[in-house]
Amino acid sequence: MMAGPIRLNRKYSILSSAICLGLVVVVYYMYCVGELPKFFSGNFNEGSLRQSKPLTETKDDEIALKSPKPPAATASLPVDYSPLTFSESQQKCELFFTPAYLKHIATHQLPYCESESLSAFQCFTAPRLTIPMTGGWGQTDPLCIAQGVSFRPEQQTGSEQEFGIQCKLRDLAAERANSSDVATELEGFRDRPTDWGWYWGDTGVGASLKTWKFENSGDIEACTREKSDSKEWVMLMRRDSTDTHNLWHKLMEILQARHSLDAVRIAINPATGTPWLSDEDAAHVQLVFDDDREELLEPLWEIVTGKKPIRKSSWERAACFGNVILPLPGCGSPFWSNLLDTGYPETCPSQTLLTTYVHRIFEFYGVVQRPVTEIHKHPTITIVERKENRKFVALDRWVKSLKERYPQSPINVVDFASITIQEQIKLAQSTDILVGHHGAAMTHIIFMAPGATAVEILPRHFDQHGFRSAAAMRGVNYIAGRCMHKEEYENAVNGTPFPQDWTPPTPQGFNHWQNEEWTYLTDEDFLGLVDAAVRSQMNKLGSSDS
Repeated sequence: MMAGPIRLNRKYSILSSAICLGLVVVVYYMYCVGELPKFFSGNFNEGSLRQSKPLTETKDDEIALKSPKPPAATASLPVDYSPLTFSESQQKCELFFTPAYLKHIATHQLPYCESESLSAFQCFTAPRLTIPMTGGWGQTDPLCIAQGVSFRPEQQTGSEQEFGIQCKLRDLAAERANSSDVATELEGFRDRPTDWGWYWGDTGVGASLKTWKFENSGDIEACTREKSDSKEWVMLMRRDSTDTHNLWHKLMEILQARHSLDAVRIAINPATGTPWLSDEDAAHVQLVFDDDREELLEPLWEIVTGKKPIRKSSWERAACFGNVILPLPGCGSPFWSNLLDTGYPETCPSQTLLTTYVHRIFEFYGVVQRPVTEIHKHPTITIVERKENRKFVALDRWVKSLKERYPQSPINVVDFASITIQEQIKLAQSTDILVGHHGAAMTHIIFMAPGATAVEILPRHFDQHGFRSAAAMRGVNYIAGRCMHKEEYENAVNGTPFPQDWTPPTPQGFNHWQNEEWTYLTDEDFLGLVDAAVRSQMNKLGSSDS
């Protein structure tokens, strides 16, 4: 008679056990995936649930429930993912425009003095992006460090050779001749430091060394590497004297000076096995101008060493310097060479040194970068106005037409020389479309927000890239226009017949176009270029923005 209730209790017992087992499985699963309910404030340990510190206070040696597991190892990707499959142009981008450029400098160094010399002179070489215009400069650009350098002001000695170094120069010509292997190792280096050529504006190591004297006096009482302060570092800067207020020239000089410092910081000194310039010493490098000129961007030079530069003329007494850096020349910058190149510019696939440089400039001037998500329904148009040469022939009429076509778009007509560099950069950041004739003012392309558009009007005879490659490296759309000869313009606009037997003149040297007073374009050409730029900006709008 009791069988029924007993079987019923047994069923309930089995059901209860199943439910408990199920709960244990569920809780264990949630523990494994890190999704325990909030009422479990403890951790499971050794099979029991014990109270412990909240998850947010988990120590490094404890297991955090939500910590992701390390990824499993993977097999190798197919070989066509390898950079070795990059085109020749892409490989060139990697070498000249990425940190590989600095690493190349750091790993190509040579001592010029014999080991018994009381001073030292070590040079590094940067790979040169050779173009027809600068082919005579060779395949490399020099950067040198001198140790144990004496200085006596010219007013004390009456000699232009103010710097002295006790260095018995190696006979590199003989070393090359005696061994083909050595000759290979010495490729890119000149036989003597003074053989390095001069660059534009009387710059570069060769130009700097005209005030130096190499001698093998063996005078241990004079300035030597051992007697000088090894913690003292000076960067002696010889600046471009030809165009002291050209924005592009000055920016490239500062860039190469900073690249020189960064390369020395990662280069290993063979004598010590440590970097030539430690982080501690890098904070105390003094940048010294060997001129007394006031030039454009004087304050920005602080981004090279973190200190304000001084001038050599402030050194009134003799001195013995531990380390003197002779930096890379500004016009040797691969970005400058690329500006003047005539080959097809392929977009670099990697983060470029130019982007790092621009970010440093923004930080120095306190400029907040415009978010890429900030898209203007009515794009801001900025037109570069030139006051002395290359002036747009009908600028007032064109601006009036643009205001009629795009009444809600802010339109700026600006002479960049009339505002501060900080204001220039901020304006470039807020500009969606920048329009101007090729020249230093178009340098502002590098300060524009990625996705903006630049319209560069090139001279009638001009085969170089212009700022096309710089725009591509900064993610800026680029549209090129071409101006006209005056005779072509008068014929197209006013119907004026061409002079008898007139033919387009041949170029009169590279810079023949710089002094032209006017830039000639038809209304249709100029407005058409701006229309194309506006359409490129409209492409960024989503359906909710239109």
